[in-house]
Amino acid sequence: MKKTGKNKAFYPRLALENIRKNGKFYYPYLITCVFTIAMFYIISFLSFNTGLDVIRGGESLRIILKFGMGVIGIFSFIFLIYSNSFLTKRRKREFGIYNILGMEKKHIAKIMVIENIYTTIGTLIVGILSGIVFSRLMLMILSKMVRFDSKIKFDISVTGILITVAVFAMIFMIILIGNLIAIARSKTIELLSGSNVGEKEPKTKLLIAILGVTMLVIGYYLAMTTESATEALKRFFIAVLFVIVGTYFIFIAGSIAILKILKNNKKFYYKVNNFTAVSGMIYRMKKNATGLASICILSTMVLVVVSTTVSMYIGVDDEMKYRYPNDITIDKTYRFSEVNNIEDMNTSNEDFRETILNTVAKTGIQVKRFRAYEECTITATYENGKYNYIGYYGSDDTHEFHVISAKDYENITGEKVELNSDEVYVYSADKKVKDEFTIGNYSFKVKGRIAKFDMETDYMRNMHLLVVKDGEVLRQIYLDKCDKLGITTENSEDVMPICYMMKIDFNASDEKISDCYSKILDACDKLNYDVMFSCRAYAKDEFYILYGGLLFIGIFLGILFLSITVLIIYYKQITEGYEDKERFDIMQKVGMSHSEVKKSIKTQVLMVFMLPIVVATIHVAGAFKMIKNILMSLNLKNDSLFIRCTLGTIGIFVIVYALVYLLTSKVYYNIVENKK
Repeated sequence: MKKTGKNKAFYPRLALENIRKNGKFYYPYLITCVFTIAMFYIISFLSFNTGLDVIRGGESLRIILKFGMGVIGIFSFIFLIYSNSFLTKRRKREFGIYNILGMEKKHIAKIMVIENIYTTIGTLIVGILSGIVFSRLMLMILSKMVRFDSKIKFDISVTGILITVAVFAMIFMIILIGNLIAIARSKTIELLSGSNVGEKEPKTKLLIAILGVTMLVIGYYLAMTTESATEALKRFFIAVLFVIVGTYFIFIAGSIAILKILKNNKKFYYKVNNFTAVSGMIYRMKKNATGLASICILSTMVLVVVSTTVSMYIGVDDEMKYRYPNDITIDKTYRFSEVNNIEDMNTSNEDFRETILNTVAKTGIQVKRFRAYEECTITATYENGKYNYIGYYGSDDTHEFHVISAKDYENITGEKVELNSDEVYVYSADKKVKDEFTIGNYSFKVKGRIAKFDMETDYMRNMHLLVVKDGEVLRQIYLDKCDKLGITTENSEDVMPICYMMKIDFNASDEKISDCYSKILDACDKLNYDVMFSCRAYAKDEFYILYGGLLFIGIFLGILFLSITVLIIYYKQITEGYEDKERFDIMQKVGMSHSEVKKSIKTQVLMVFMLPIVVATIHVAGAFKMIKNILMSLNLKNDSLFIRCTLGTIGIFVIVYALVYLLTSKVYYNIVENKK
């Protein structure tokens, strides 16, 4: 019995001893597991927190958090498998020795299973406990970001724990299965050679290099020729795919070509530092290039995600200004049957205006500016010198005309204009409307052009303001549109209506404006008006919830991507340190001094480290226009803010990257110089 007990304890003890002896490789992996588990639990806890139900806009925040949970889960899976591959490769020699000493592969598999059990249970317990400890802090930070002062209930999320355990148990199971398959398929000699595979000098793959350059050019072209938000959204993922694949091809094939060019340059190559750096890298560049490309892509992700979410959050006031240019906007619509009766329509406008002004007066707040006007919105496509009506929006080539009368234009701007029935004043966001043009059956001459006019969403392409003679011309254009599109009373919802717009600004606090807005809503509900409303003060909370949630997820993902980058770099330097150790020992034996070894290491590490961050910065610069257009669709027009946030993010990332360089180069140097 005693002997049996010892046998039972042998493999568990050996598994623990293996983890301890391989601490330099295992501990960073375990820390990574704990970190990702804690992050996943925290985002799960926030996603399923019932306190979100009491927040206006809480459902949108919940959707954002669940999206973040999915993204973190996917990248945790990729991250841990990638990290484990470094760990397993380094330990192949150890397993090979076990095999030579008489241990069968099933026994090695048993050790790996026990190690996996230790890892799974240990990291899940520590990770979830860490997540629970820090979830209160994260809840406070999220509440601060979304500007929600009331306390959301803090508790331990059973749902979050169960989901976290299920997701990471599955990940660790997949990792174990992959490791067992790899060991089962490996021969003893392959296990013993382990990390030394792949030392043959790679050939220059010209076709892959050319393909990589072509893909990068296509990706940059798609990004830099984007002219609208809609186009940017359509092209974004295609451009990203081209850039990612192109980056890997360039690093794999292009780097080898560059190193061989350096090798052929006798003046550069035959110097001690350059010789050791280039000769060392060229033999393992295929493996090196994949790691460098991964670092580059992850660095790009960090820069893009953090800079855009920070820009959106800081620019909330600008975004509110462009989306809601007035404190309160009221939009009363008139459909086909109502437009035919002009007198009733005018009377209805006057009654509606009086209702709104009386309601505002009762609140006692001071009106800073009041504007009321009639507007007809026309959407059309341009073909053969003529604008042809369409129902709503078509493609990026759709033109949108906002038609108002000369009298309303004068009330809005104070500028009086005299027009005939076939004359218009024009403001065009893209300045493309010609001096003479036709819309449907009506031809117009441009009598004057308006230099500037505050139009909502005037960042859109093909957005125009037309000032016509009077309300009669405006109505005739609307009826002409209805006739061309076959609109009747029954299907009048298929086209944009004529709207009676009221835009009001106040000298009052957001709280008082929101209260006034609520009273206006109540008054219109009682009279059963067909009205659309918007209020900047009322919407501001939802904006902060939306963009605060996006910033929170952006920072979370940025930290995750940065952690992946750091771990890849760490493992890469340790792996290469052990691979280079023998080579540098030989170089020192044949006369290379200690200082020359140190300089050579510094040269090699700098070459490895600088390339990914430089290329990542170029990627961000290439994507700038496309990202700017996407941000415009979210009402962020402040280009200087986005530039400052992007440069700031790059600056902070470079500092962190430099610190990682200093730490990993020291580890690499200590290994090569036999200090560890």
